[in-house]
Amino acid sequence: EPQENKTPIDNPAESEAQEKQEPKVSFPTPDLNRPVSAFIPLNPSVEADTKKKVALLIETLRKDPDDYTAWLGLGILLKTLGDYKGAEEIWLYVTLRWSTDFVAYNNLGNLYHAELRDFPKAETAFLKAASLRPDFIQTYINLHDLYRYSYKGQEAKAPGALLQGLEKSPTNLNLMLALARYYGETGDKVSASSYYKMAIQRAKTENKTTLAESLRQEAGEAGVEL
Repeated sequence: EPQENKTPIDNPAESEAQEKQEPKVSFPTPDLNRPVSAFIPLNPSVEADTKKKVALLIETLRKDPDDYTAWLGLGILLKTLGDYKGAEEIWLYVTLRWSTDFVAYNNLGNLYHAELRDFPKAETAFLKAASLRPDFIQTYINLHDLYRYSYKGQEAKAPGALLQGLEKSPTNLNLMLALARYYGETGDKVSASSYYKMAIQRAKTENKTTLAESLRQEAGEAGVEL
């Protein structure tokens, strides 16, 4: 299931600090006085801890409304509480204030896909994230999942999302493997073989010999000849 980005990014390998410039245009700020409630069943201790974190971030934003990371984090916490519309409002605000940043768009894509089930909006958000940060691999995997498993009538776009990502990051092993598995699971053994070979070679190049052997075994179990 797609996951939203943690603060600032939900993928440790991609979590470098990002400097934000002051916006040149003012936008209406989300209401920080809105009631904080849980809209889904949660463990009482989790709910209490999440609400406490929300309160702390709200205080941070009252003091510094230009704190990009705090806004992103507030959206994540509201989503944790099941306040999906609240999370959407926060992240849409972030896309307006920091229009060249990709993280909020990726978060919105996940929210529209998994929670709000608005697949056209999810697609738009993911595509925008990809255009802003072409080397962020998870966005292409998120698009693939959206097309393949959820967005009816768009299944044919699934491999293209992965191929686009591989074009931007041609040495990425995860994308090679995702393509190998996609083609293997959809019956295109020739293409599957090509991408398994590519992934195995890449694993060897990265000195991941155990992984390379595991992928070779996986291909065999899938009926893919190498």
